[in-house]
Amino acid sequence: MRTIGPVLDTMELGRGLSLDQCDNTRSQLTPKERVNNLVRLVENRCLLGAAVEMCCPEFADCFLREERGKELIILHTNDYKEEFISPLQTAVSESGVSCHTENIKPTASITEKTVELLLNTNNRMVALIISPQTLHHRHWSNLDYEFPVRNKKLLLPILLYPRGSRDQMVRVLQQRAPVLGSLEREEIEMEGRAVLRERLCKIVNKIMTDDEKGKLMVLRL
Repeated sequence: MRTIGPVLDTMELGRGLSLDQCDNTRSQLTPKERVNNLVRLVENRCLLGAAVEMCCPEFADCFLREERGKELIILHTNDYKEEFISPLQTAVSESGVSCHTENIKPTASITEKTVELLLNTNNRMVALIISPQTLHHRHWSNLDYEFPVRNKKLLLPILLYPRGSRDQMVRVLQQRAPVLGSLEREEIEMEGRAVLRERLCKIVNKIMTDDEKGKLMVLRL
């Protein structure tokens, strides 16, 4: 692990390490020394495992982790509730996946909220709805941490944009959170009405695990 900065930020946000402990780890001279220092300082090894799984999934199997639960979280702001959020929740629930929605408060940090949800290993994935309200600067302070989540199995970004605004929203997303902007995402042009069922089903298919798909097929036989 040559770059453990995102893991340190995540551990600090999750109160698994103090700022001084993170700075002490960053001050070590070599990648090996930084990782060894990190492991030595952390008391909750499963929390560290969850952080590594989020930020550096290629190294997740090297750390102690709890098995994740089955809960899907739809993380969103107040726009497009009727057109997308509620229909998506219904479609997900009808597929047999346990899910609930989390509304981002007006002054809350998107980064901190996403990290909080994914450090809770009862949750297996966050569907992060990126809408015009989500990209408001109040959710992305210049003093905020860089968005650390890089594991596509844990995070599905969904960009909702009004007609003609897609390029502008993508530019703002890249400015607010370059890592989040670089992740594979779903994109939907909003047209003032509920998103078509067919489109919702495609998203649900991405969210479901192979095991969940198999169980659903059995139920439909």
